[in-house]
Order: sequence, then structure tokens, then C-alpha cells
Amino acid sequence: MSKVNETGMPDVFILCGGKGTRFREVREDIPKALVPINDIPFLDLLINDLVDQGCQRIILGTGYLSEQIESHIKKRYDANFLISFEKLNLGTGGAIRHALKLFQSDQVLVLNGDSYIDFSVKSLINFHISRHAETTILLSSETRGTDYGNVVLDESHCILSFQEKLQRSVGQLINAGVYCLQKELIRRQSEGKSSIERDWFPQWILRNRVLGMVLPKPFYDIGTRERFELAKQKIKKKKC
Repeated sequence: MSKVNETGMPDVFILCGGKGTRFREVREDIPKALVPINDIPFLDLLINDLVDQGCQRIILGTGYLSEQIESHIKKRYDANFLISFEKLNLGTGGAIRHALKLFQSDQVLVLNGDSYIDFSVKSLINFHISRHAETTILLSSETRGTDYGNVVLDESHCILSFQEKLQRSVGQLINAGVYCLQKELIRRQSEGKSSIERDWFPQWILRNRVLGMVLPKPFYDIGTRERFELAKQKIKKKKC
């Protein structure tokens, strides 16, 4: 039986440590995760959904302007929040590996701190466990845009490849920035700087270790001014 916390939910790790160099055209005085969407900090939009679904152990991977995120999260008392601070930028993979000592559940739910999709945590975890997966990536089938890459699946939901940005977007499957990972798999990765997208996933795909769960909902990220403005229009206002 998989080990989870007392709520039956996995630990959650949110990647909040990047400098967001492309995002500085929007705001450069606060971390990207704290930029407001309809008056609600983006990080709170993610946390609100997680807490509403029963997630109670949420680890924030911080680095750049970490003190602002730490100060902000101290105002919340609806979950057990922990900080995994990086003195140096370790990349997405390195940040996850760095936080390993804080993970208690057998599965770890990882979210990018600058993207949003409305999803069921239980559905993703059940999909992952029922297929004895080591890695499951949430995929959006309702996001359009030629500046996103495409994910190729086989009939058993096994990811075959990540394609580069496409000229056409019909039938596109987009990495929605939500991952379910086995803690033991994280433990086997080397410490130091690495990217989960560019370093970890390609190795795991070669060993048929990565599954994709398709969700017919759009996902939004705030990586550029244009995407930020779209997110403000599309994401429902969720109050704390």
C-alpha cells in the first residue's frame, strides 16, 4: 500500500524558485509565483485548489526573492507549509531532488509555480497508482498555440516523445506542468543542477517509465506578458 499523509493525499511540491527572466517585462519586484491574477496571488490560486481537495503538506521550492514567498505563506494556516530553499539555482530537477528529505509520501505531486490547470488530485493519483507508474505527466488536450511543444502518446498512455514547437496545433497534447512522481525515483537522481523536462524526462521515456494522463481542459502559464494577460481573462477568481 502506498504511503500518504493522514488525509490520504500525497505531499505537494511547488516550484517557485526560478528568476523568471522573461517575466520581468510584467513585474520584476516580486517572484513570479506571487504576481496577482484578479487580485489573488498566483501561488494562492494553486494552493486554494490543493487545500480544497484535501492536500495538507505543501512544500515550496524557493530561491530568487524567497523571503517574499516565505513572508506571504506565513499568513496561511490552512495547511502544513514547508520551505525548501536553494542558495543557488538548481533547475527544476535539482530543486525537486534538493527537497527529497522533506517528502513523506510515496508519491509526490509536483506543480510548476507559474502555470495553472483545473484538475482532480485524486484522479491523477489513482491513474498513477493503478498503472504502477513511476512518473505521470498531466496533459492538456484543450490548449492551443504554436509556441508549445507536443507530447506523443501510445495506446497504453505511455509517452513516446516530446516534439518541438509545432506550426499547427490541431490534436496537440501539452505538458500542463503537473507531475506525479514516485519518491524512490526522485531519490535515484543525482544531486545538483538539472532540469526535469530536459534531463530527467528524456532518460525515463527511453525506459518506458513515463505515462501521460490526458485532461480535456486548457492550461495557462504566466511566462510572458501575453500569456499573463490571457490568464487574467480566463482563470476564475478564487478567493482565500
